[in-house]
Amino acid sequence: MSNSPTNESQSTKLDFGAAYKVAGEAGVAWRLVGFATEQVLIHEEGEWPFHVEYEEVVDTTRVRAVMVGDDSVWEFDAGDLVKLDDEDYCSCCGQIGCEWG
Repeated sequence: MSNSPTNESQSTKLDFGAAYKVAGEAGVAWRLVGFATEQVLIHEEGEWPFHVEYEEVVDTTRVRAVMVGDDSVWEFDAGDLVKLDDEDYCSCCGQIGCEWG
């Protein structure tokens, strides 16, 4: 396995084409689909009806990821990621150590 996570700007070192294992989620490989985002209230004015505006803010300390072989999106801290080599996991089922795929 390669590259353990570091505290220094983990988000700039992420390879969105690679697979990762996640601390606390042992046994399965994950693919990154993007950084986490959240809607932040930036403006509210007037009386009824209220005019409310939100801004989408990107959080580069968190990532959105899917398990290899699945499509459910989960969010994780970028510092909890460890990049995997292709031979470390099964590209079909996503299990780390499976040698079938």
